[in-house]
Amino acid sequence: MNINELPSLAIEFLIAEKSWANEGRTDWNTMVDKFHLISALPYVDVIVSDDRYFHSILPALKSAPFPIARVLRFEDLCKRFVES
Repeated sequence: MNINELPSLAIEFLIAEKSWANEGRTDWNTMVDKFHLISALPYVDVIVSDDRYFHSILPALKSAPFPIARVLRFEDLCKRFVES
């Protein structure tokens, strides 16, 4: 199996060490929500999230072998509508 052919698994692989070391200071109550955001990255165009942990793992995904969603903070999304 080539892990790079399965986007969700490739993303999980890229962040696994950081996640399990708890470097993002996440907790089990919100971990499931974060995994949903993470798994969606290769399948959507944009994700809006203010989650600190989610933003902390994004640099690790720069080496993903496929395009991932653009991630916006809620404030940045709102600015786009005000500027329109």
